[in-house]
Amino acid sequence: MTSERTRPATPVRTRGVEADRALLEQLRQMAVHQETASVLEMRAARAPSDPLARVLGERAQEHRRRAERIRAELAGRGITRTPASRPT
Repeated sequence: MTSERTRPATPVRTRGVEADRALLEQLRQMAVHQETASVLEMRAARAPSDPLARVLGERAQEHRRRAERIRAELAGRGITRTPASRPT
């Protein structure tokens, strides 16, 4: 009886899968920054003092900037073409 040689299973798109994982991680980070900014803006609107509202607003702006940087990086690579949007 002749034995057939079998090759071990190898991933077809190893580099592609890793790139997809990296892309998903960037999209997740962008979403987290946008959601965090929204929460901070809501908290700032209800803050009992102006100094607290100002600090929360500044934090929200920083998260929006981080999300925008990720979006711009992805857009530069042709990944996303939608403009950054702010929830209303």
